[in-house]
Amino acid sequence: MPSPGYANLVCLPVSWIDTVTSYELVRGPVSSPGIGSLSDATVGALLPSTTQGIWFLNRATGLVLLALLTLSLVLGVVASSRRVPTWWPLFLGNELHRRISVFSLAFLLVHIITAIVDSFVDIDVFDVFIPFLTAYRPLWLALGTLATDILLAVLLTTTVRSKMSEHQWRFVHALSYLMWPLALMHGLGIGTDTHLQAVLVFNAACVGIVVAAVVWRISTLDGLDIGARLLGVGATLVVTAGIAAWLFAGPLAPGWSEKAGTPPPPSANGAP
Repeated sequence: MPSPGYANLVCLPVSWIDTVTSYELVRGPVSSPGIGSLSDATVGALLPSTTQGIWFLNRATGLVLLALLTLSLVLGVVASSRRVPTWWPLFLGNELHRRISVFSLAFLLVHIITAIVDSFVDIDVFDVFIPFLTAYRPLWLALGTLATDILLAVLLTTTVRSKMSEHQWRFVHALSYLMWPLALMHGLGIGTDTHLQAVLVFNAACVGIVVAAVVWRISTLDGLDIGARLLGVGATLVVTAGIAAWLFAGPLAPGWSEKAGTPPPPSANGAP
């Protein structure tokens, strides 16, 4: 998230002005000798509408992906329970769970392509599958890379499930529970629109839905005494509170762009 004082962009809505730290050209504060000190008209001319469209598409597909992964996780949690609520719609079953997972692959492909072709971030095809290769926000991009690898592994093993043992398939499929928090933290850490109210509400809704599903699953697990159930619920709430505390201390705090690992802007004269 950029700090206050970043250069305005004449081509973008006012509410989205501070979200453009993914563009190398506008990372410097207005008071700095970097390119951030250029006039609005100059900066607007340097950022063609096509590039802006790629950036918006990348962020939009990222948010849609999180929504799909959230729904897929909840459906998986309910499907794994023997105590499906009587009010639960019948169409929200295993088949929809599988279809959503495959549908997520299409949005993931667009998300990946737009990240690679965006000329204002240094991400290539190797960064998509191998973590910590890029200099652009390496940790937060790596979380997305790991989530991508897990999603592909889950989809691949599902297609060849008949050739795997039940234990092997369940082990790989269980990794999807790790994929969701990785995707969440990736979006919060690397997203330059994290501070927007609509994005915060969206992420909070996804977190709330998943927490509710996990708490319900813990309460319906067989063989757990009351102490174990309370411990599981307490741990879930503590982790959630930890994510919220990190969000306010990190992405929502001034200077996050630099702390996250955003490379410095080029100089105003175009020198490296």
